[in-house]
Amino acid sequence: MVNYVFLPSLQKLQKQVQNCSITVEMCSNTSAVVKGIIENRFDLGFIQNSVSADFLNGFELFKEQLVWVVHQKVAERNNYSANILDYPLLAYKVGGLFRELYEKALGRKVFETTIEYTDSEVMKNAILQGLGCGALPSVMINQLLKDGVLIEFENIPRADFSIWIVFHKDKVLSRPAMALLKILQEDVTTNKSAH
Repeated sequence: MVNYVFLPSLQKLQKQVQNCSITVEMCSNTSAVVKGIIENRFDLGFIQNSVSADFLNGFELFKEQLVWVVHQKVAERNNYSANILDYPLLAYKVGGLFRELYEKALGRKVFETTIEYTDSEVMKNAILQGLGCGALPSVMINQLLKDGVLIEFENIPRADFSIWIVFHKDKVLSRPAMALLKILQEDVTTNKSAH
């Protein structure tokens, strides 16, 4: 999901810092990101919601919502039922924020998932292929909702969460990492001013 908002910042970085090399690694959850920072494998990490640890610094990049959706053709086959339990349920694996938000949205109802994923991009592709319904960050699907490709379950409230960037407070960051942090801070300030 970070790719949808991170790419413009990387383009700015490429213009500002010539010949820099960046490796992007997708992690399945916040603890994997934090572990990578502790082990000095990552300079920076993107996480969902804040994490409190004495050795971390960071700031919120943006707020987002998790939206429950189904492909229009799947909804049509189910007579556009508004009951999410009438559809095959695609879920996120246990242990991540999105799974917690799933369970909160569905309350204490017992639900059986058809397929579980660790990545929202794979979840999006599964929903677009008609495998079932699920929840995705709005930034990934706003256009698909406008175009009518996906239909939102409006009876299930959108779940709010935020994306943060974190880094080890005692680590001396490389020039490209510092430049990227500056770009991200400027983007946050610009976005807050625009609202």
